[in-house]
Amino acid sequence: MNHKISQADGFPTCNLTDIYNSELLIGGDAVSQLSNFYMVALKTMLEPSYKIWAFTYRPSCVRRVDRHFQELPPKVTTAIIEVAFDIVGVYLPVELSYGSIDMEHEFIKTLGEGAELEVQRRRDERITVFKNAVEALGKAMNNLRTYHFDIAKGALFNCNKRSYCEHHLKWGQVRKFREQHQDGDVTRRSYQICNRSTQ
Repeated sequence: MNHKISQADGFPTCNLTDIYNSELLIGGDAVSQLSNFYMVALKTMLEPSYKIWAFTYRPSCVRRVDRHFQELPPKVTTAIIEVAFDIVGVYLPVELSYGSIDMEHEFIKTLGEGAELEVQRRRDERITVFKNAVEALGKAMNNLRTYHFDIAKGALFNCNKRSYCEHHLKWGQVRKFREQHQDGDVTRRSYQICNRSTQ
């Protein structure tokens, strides 16, 4: 499968499959591996890359109360979760993810013998994979907010000086700026001003 994010809500087109094929999965378990992959992908999506700091993903059951964050566009989160299904080997087209199994479906033909059992296996494992993907996405976004932005190189990276660093842009600085330039809800205008002042 080719998992591509279509241009949406300020996010450009991004081919997650290409990013996955160019990276080695690092980590001792599935959540860590997915989290590291998501970090690589999220760092490449926006320009400048530090803009990703202000986005978050919360499942619909979680209250949205933190005014520092914007929700990732649904198209982005859907593609990110779908690529996890494919990486782990439980991807299914929507029409095969529930109900009776259409044995004439084009995707069924790619599964070979035992296709019906394979579809059922994938259905059974998708809930666990979904939970792992959501956890990995949350970890990736939190970890990226500990990264620093090198203005000269235009890149996010893991600075070993951490809070002692005086040469790179940090999430804490952006967050403080946003607090000082907004009344109540986050405004698009104040964030745009922040972007210009730090470039």
